Amino acid sequence: MTTMTKAKLDAIRADTQAALDAVATKHGLSKYKLGKMIYSDDGFHAKVDAVLEGGRTKEAITYDANHEFMDLPVRGTAFNSNGLTFTISGMNTTGSKVRADANGKTYLFKTDDVAKICKRQAALSKAS
Repeated sequence: MTTMTKAKLDAIRADTQAALDAVATKHGLSKYKLGKMIYSDDGFHAKVDAVLEGGRTKEAITYDANHEFMDLPVRGTAFNSNGLTFTISGMNTTGSKVRADANGKTYLFKTDDVAKICKRQAALSKAS
């Protein structure tokens, strides 16, 4: 009997994601992503997330439901930090972190920090 290794799992992940990408294209999914994979000597299990074209991720749904209560701007708002322009894309399930995208990557910011940055930038744009 062979055992699962990190190298074998990495190869399986690459092949599985390629297959998921083909299925996503065929069935009109904007996101079909293999998530966290956990393995043991005997095998592995994985999480898969899928979103229909034009649909919202669970993080986007959470943000849309809570942003007004948390005094945050609407999803899709851009803000600047550390020389990059980020676009708000969602929120984690606890509401403690905001997901923001820049240069093809997703970053997590503390919710309070995003609220402060966006308020400051809105005030500056009104003043000018």
